Amino acid sequence: MSDLQIVQGYNADPAVHGILVQLPLPKHINEQRILDAVSFEKDVDGFHPQNIGCLAMRSRDPRFVCCTPKVNISMLAPVPFVSLYCVRCFTCL
Repeated sequence: MSDLQIVQGYNADPAVHGILVQLPLPKHINEQRILDAVSFEKDVDGFHPQNIGCLAMRSRDPRFVCCTPKVNISMLAPVPFVSLYCVRCFTCL
């Protein structure tokens, strides 16, 4: 089974709610082809153009919010910021 077939299988599987492609991929795998194969409904990374558009537009809700920044912010939420650099860094996300 090819990598592309695996992604297509996950897209079709109702038990799979989201797909996260761990980048960078090995050189022998076409990264763009794999990312393009992930359906926007299961795009946990938020790379699909429809998800990027919803994330960027006001009053639109993307299906998923990019997981890495969201997790970082949620982990830091209870921590009092003592560094102006940290505040600047995370308000950009």
